[in-house]
Amino acid sequence: VWLRRADLEQNDAALARFDAQFGIFSDRLQEDDGLYTHAADWIIEQTPGVFWARGNAWVTAAGYDALRIHRLRGVGAPIHAAALERQARRILELQDAESGLWWTLMTEPGEAYEEVSGSALFLFGLARAWRYGFLGDEILPALHRGKRGILAAIDERDDGPAITGISGPTTAATREDYLRVPLEEDLPYGVGAMILALIELAGLPEPL
Repeated sequence: VWLRRADLEQNDAALARFDAQFGIFSDRLQEDDGLYTHAADWIIEQTPGVFWARGNAWVTAAGYDALRIHRLRGVGAPIHAAALERQARRILELQDAESGLWWTLMTEPGEAYEEVSGSALFLFGLARAWRYGFLGDEILPALHRGKRGILAAIDERDDGPAITGISGPTTAATREDYLRVPLEEDLPYGVGAMILALIELAGLPEPL
């Protein structure tokens, strides 16, 4: 595909802006264990120590996709890679061993519900990290476990499949507010996350 110089410069500017924003958000929102809090200096009261799955999952998905672009361009991004690896290690620790999904409040298993859109975005980002060599084969069992989990959220019906277990729109707020967000079906961002994850998870080798 032929790209004009102006197109390349526009792409470079967009990636540079992403890099700058990623650094700012990591500085302000990433905790020592790698997880990201939802917001800083927010207008609504937040409960400290609450980690929302889908918000963290967007970091994983977008961050590893940006690292993929950097690698294909032959340019490193060590700050991003370190922040993402720290987050990824904690994410993997928090995956539910039975379902393969993540709880909407990541560090509070058994509270509220396991959430499909965030789980799918985690799996997309982690699978992309494996494909491009940012994470190793040790994550393959978690990816396969997660794939089974998100596939189980597809309800086959007479009028076609529906993706269940997607939390509704969520703002940074108190712990109780997160717990009150209802689960819905076929929300666009959940369907999109599911498609991204299943494409990226396709054809992964079985763990040794």
